[in-house]
Amino acid sequence: MRKYGRYIILIVSSIHAFVLYYYGISTFVTTCLFYYCIYALLGFLAGHIKNNNLQELLIWNIRNVIIVFVLVEFAMTFIPPFTFLNNFMENDKGIYFSECKRKIQCTFLQEFGFKKARFVFDEGNLPNSQRVVNRREFTYKCNYNQLGLRGKLPPLHKSEKEIRVVLLEDSFIEGDGTPDDSTVSILLEQKLNTDKDSCKFTVINGGISGSNPIYEQKFLYRRLLQFNPDIVISAVYSNDLWDIQVMMHQGRIPMEEYPFAVSHIFRLFYFGIMKHNDFSCLHPPKTTRRRREVLLDYLQNDLMLSKKQLNNQGIEMLTMYIPAKDEVIHKNEFLTQKQHISGFMKYDINLLELFDVNGIRQKNEFTGRYYWKKDAHFRPEGYNLVAAILSAQIKEIDWKKKVKTVSGFDTKNN
Repeated sequence: MRKYGRYIILIVSSIHAFVLYYYGISTFVTTCLFYYCIYALLGFLAGHIKNNNLQELLIWNIRNVIIVFVLVEFAMTFIPPFTFLNNFMENDKGIYFSECKRKIQCTFLQEFGFKKARFVFDEGNLPNSQRVVNRREFTYKCNYNQLGLRGKLPPLHKSEKEIRVVLLEDSFIEGDGTPDDSTVSILLEQKLNTDKDSCKFTVINGGISGSNPIYEQKFLYRRLLQFNPDIVISAVYSNDLWDIQVMMHQGRIPMEEYPFAVSHIFRLFYFGIMKHNDFSCLHPPKTTRRRREVLLDYLQNDLMLSKKQLNNQGIEMLTMYIPAKDEVIHKNEFLTQKQHISGFMKYDINLLELFDVNGIRQKNEFTGRYYWKKDAHFRPEGYNLVAAILSAQIKEIDWKKKVKTVSGFDTKNN
């Protein structure tokens, strides 16, 4: 019976290894099987020791150490505050999903009847759906429109003297951390329409949580240009280099991610001892300096190409940088780093430069007021501040010279 048990464990372990390799999915069961395989291997090696007493003592110690490791893994996966090395999906679902396999994961889940599983960077969220976001610091409901984007969409044809603005980026533009009525797109539209004698502004929220500027530009051309925008604001966030690297690895997991996926103890060693990254950025692997330069060039070239293509169609495109809390605290340091995404290129709107912070005390007060304490995103006050900055920038453009009215709706002068 014991022999059959080992065969069963071998079969189950092989299935979990295949699911991790092909689909990039790991569960706590995978972790337990991983440690069982280590125990079996070390027990096999210890079995070759001729001294029986030493052999039994060694196997007993190995078993106890493995049990302790499994208990530590359980605590670090499921029991706060020990879960600080979890990524978002582990905190949300208790399961590790490799971002490098996201597209094939969605297909896999759809085959098992999970119709809501979507590769949102291509498809958007589930059209005409709702999602409740329930986190430690906030709870709110997201409403998605017919394109799977947050907020309402206007009709395809514009009204007379209407100016349309499209915002693109990830969760900061979609509005993580705030209800539907206080996303940056809603607040920006309100601020732009305070002058009744001016043009009417409509702002479209093109943000998709977890996306990056490359995916967003593709989504713009596939889904949003039909709304005939006059201005496109493409935002960039500090983790976009990682997101772009994941996009370029889509379908293939880097070797160092496999132990990362099954072991929190490895993550502690990877981050804390090997100093590959810090605990606030739980995305393996760390990019080398050369790789970072390649990704920065790739991002800049894509944005400049998109700007040129949109300008040829009479569409104004602005790039905007959104800083993380740590960047605000160390503002001058990040702005002068050419190897960092905030200081590498010249953005049309760099919020890190425009945020009015001075000394350390003021910086801490600033981040405490505009960012959530635990979550990385803006509070509603932060989105309101960004909307005010964008509104001032957009109002500086002389739209009367850029837009003329023909047959009841607008066309653009080239």
